[in-house]
Amino acid sequence: MLATAHVSISGRCVVTPSSALRRSRFRELRLEVRDVAVHRKGAARRAQLPAKPQVRDGALVKDDAGRVQYVHIMDFDSRDVCDAFSRAVIAAVIRFAPDAFQEAAA
Repeated sequence: MLATAHVSISGRCVVTPSSALRRSRFRELRLEVRDVAVHRKGAARRAQLPAKPQVRDGALVKDDAGRVQYVHIMDFDSRDVCDAFSRAVIAAVIRFAPDAFQEAAA
């Protein structure tokens, strides 16, 4: 159901040269979703559909910590479907790059 490629690790996110999974294919829907981000916080991992940075008056919107804020441009109709998608992406990342979520050697 899901195909991914070109995975490496950087900080808390699994990234490719464009900072996201380049392509996720859903053969049954004949749909390809590009730039799926995979985030990691501690032991938790989740996949996020593409989003775009928030812009106000021509400037990026940032939170109190200086991080750019993003707006969802697509979403699933239920939390169950979102969670299933995330689990499928994480499984594909692990199949492609088994060590993708391992901490880099100090």
